[in-house]
Amino acid sequence: MQETRGHYNRYGNLRREKKRKARKKRKRKWKKEEQKKRMKITLSTIEEGIGNDDDRENDHKRFYCEHR
Repeated sequence: MQETRGHYNRYGNLRREKKRKARKKRKRKWKKEEQKKRMKITLSTIEEGIGNDDDRENDHKRFYCEHR
């Protein structure tokens, strides 16, 4: 088997792989934050009481089912 050095792996440049992983991680973090913002907005509209109580409860259930 080929000897591997510290900054290379068998697929190529390890540094490049690390950068790519870090970017993906940041992207996931941004996506989660965006989801949280959307969730807050939806929950606030539900709490304001748009529609009657039954609708509000159904909206709440449907919202949580969609986002799980």
